[in-house]
Amino acid sequence: FQGVAQYDGASGGGLSGHVASASASVYYRPQNGRVGVSVGYADGNISGVGSGHGWSYGVFGEYYGEKVTFTGKIGILDPQAPLDNVTYVGAALTGYANDNWAISGQVNYFDTSGGNMTLGTLQAEYLFPGKPVSLSGFYTYANISGGGGSANIFGIQLKVYFGGGNTLQQDHQTGADTFAVTPGLRYSF
Repeated sequence: FQGVAQYDGASGGGLSGHVASASASVYYRPQNGRVGVSVGYADGNISGVGSGHGWSYGVFGEYYGEKVTFTGKIGILDPQAPLDNVTYVGAALTGYANDNWAISGQVNYFDTSGGNMTLGTLQAEYLFPGKPVSLSGFYTYANISGGGGSANIFGIQLKVYFGGGNTLQQDHQTGADTFAVTPGLRYSF
């Protein structure tokens, strides 16, 4: 069992917004990966666009290679009326250069009856030696169909791995997974 709570805020291009979310998952972890189900709740607001909240339900799986982790997920966002349900699918590949560095690529796709959105993210993460703290930088390209446009998003993250301080690969594979158990809307504004 794992739980994840997060708050994300962003501004730029005349927009600002936030998303607060919490999710829980139950999973089975064989030696070389994990598979599970997740449920979550999110509440957010984007200036000039509006606000919303809703539940998410999904399944996920991870495979642990020698210096790589592959993650896949699929699920449904069930927002408040009058918004449509959103189907999402995502994949991530993370490579570990050494005990302290990870480079990852992620793709998230969201589909509704009114269009779709694709997010592609590249991220580099550094774990401070002997500390359960990491710093990462990311770039996300967001593309929204139906005249929604596109956006280039840059950001930084500070993470604390409770019970961590091992290698970054161990912390990723034994700690809370924020990619697999959340739909991935955090960088979309």
